[in-house]
Formats: sequence, structure tokens, C-alpha cells
Amino acid sequence: MDAELIRIVLGGGIAVIIGAIGKFIYDLRSGRVIKEDSAVAQWKGIAGSRLEEIRELRRELTWYRTYYPRLWHAYRLLPPDEKEQFPNVPPPPEQIADIPTD
Repeated sequence: MDAELIRIVLGGGIAVIIGAIGKFIYDLRSGRVIKEDSAVAQWKGIAGSRLEEIRELRRELTWYRTYYPRLWHAYRLLPPDEKEQFPNVPPPPEQIADIPTD
């Protein structure tokens, strides 16, 4: 009885291991498994593109901070006199309304 139980357990364990190996091979062939060096290279590429995006946004922000006061000054001096008033500097962070995330 004990020998039969051990054979069943070992047989079931071997079947599970063979199934897991088969699933891994299937995933490897279908491209679901990525090698470590490929994964690292992919994430480095993602990080690089995000850093480039941050640099571009900082450059754009610097441009706006440089030229907006000049544009505001020219806007204030030109006619007509009944025009909408804009601030020449951004409001403090606590006065800026949160953007809804619907």
C-alpha cells in the first residue's frame, strides 16, 4: 500500500514537472518569455525615452518662463483696452486647481 502511494505521488510529481517544462517551452517559442539581457535593454530604452521626455518638457517650461512675461507685457500695452487680464507669473501651487482624472 505504501509503495503504491509513493508511486502515485512520484508519478504525479513527474507529470507536473513535465507539464511545467512543456508550458515553459511553449511560452518560450511564443515569445512570452524574455531573456534577462533583452529585458534590461528594453527597460533601459524605456527609461532613456522618459528622461528625454523630461528634458524636452523642462526645455519647454524654461522657454515659457523666459518669453511669457514679454508676451504679457506686449499684450497689456496693445489695444483694445477692454481685454482679458492674465497674470504675468503662475499662481502659487496651492491656488492651482487639481486636474480631474476621469
